[in-house]
Amino acid sequence: MPMDIVTLIREIQDAHRLLDDQDDLLDPTDSPAMGEGCAERDVAALEDRLGARLPPSHRSFLLKVNGCARLGLSLGGLLSADRVDWFRAENGDWISAYLDNPLDDVSQEAHRVYGPDQDPARFRRAYLPDCLQIGDVFDGSVYLLNPKVRDVRGEWEAWNLANSYPGVVRWPSFQAMVEHEWAEIRRASRAGSLAIDADRILSEAIAALRREIAKDHVSPAVAVARYIRLKMGVDEDFTAWIQRTNGAKTLLDALKADGG
Repeated sequence: MPMDIVTLIREIQDAHRLLDDQDDLLDPTDSPAMGEGCAERDVAALEDRLGARLPPSHRSFLLKVNGCARLGLSLGGLLSADRVDWFRAENGDWISAYLDNPLDDVSQEAHRVYGPDQDPARFRRAYLPDCLQIGDVFDGSVYLLNPKVRDVRGEWEAWNLANSYPGVVRWPSFQAMVEHEWAEIRRASRAGSLAIDADRILSEAIAALRREIAKDHVSPAVAVARYIRLKMGVDEDFTAWIQRTNGAKTLLDALKADGG
């Protein structure tokens, strides 16, 4: 049974505070805040402005929480009802950058892959102009909802669009995305106290990345994104290392220095 959205968001914010306490570089005044729910009339006004009925789990989020400062480990927060808008409203250039080469697009069937088997680079780019922006843009990443892919309950597909992948990690619903981020940040908070061998983790990662780049002929950025998704939450030492460093940049820099 899905966890209540208020409980999910509260636990995520508490976990962020714990991680902030473990990081001496962070200012405690930057601790994330949890919003209060908005009125039904505010959600109705948003739906009138958009010309669309919101998916149930995101609608419930706005009514009960209505925004939070931070969600995932490497992304920004979620917008309040008065700030939610179509992604195309302010990010046409971002959309165009993905649509410039239509040959890179995939079919509707190939797009509908969730979980660790999905490749962020293989998503249906034609959906981008119709996506709803529900999160802050943060370091080249943003949370979106895709009304072109819905289930029988009326849930819209949820996206994490990030230039660092590059591409989209997706879930079948907003609720599923929040539950995933909750699980990831809980693992990270547990990993924060682990003693790790950073040299071993880096050397193992570089060896694995070299093999993948040679085997699949992918770019270093794609290989790094895949590797991080594979290891995060499964390997506690690696999760702790990623939490304490700019892991993706460290791996890319090491590959570049190694000629990869």
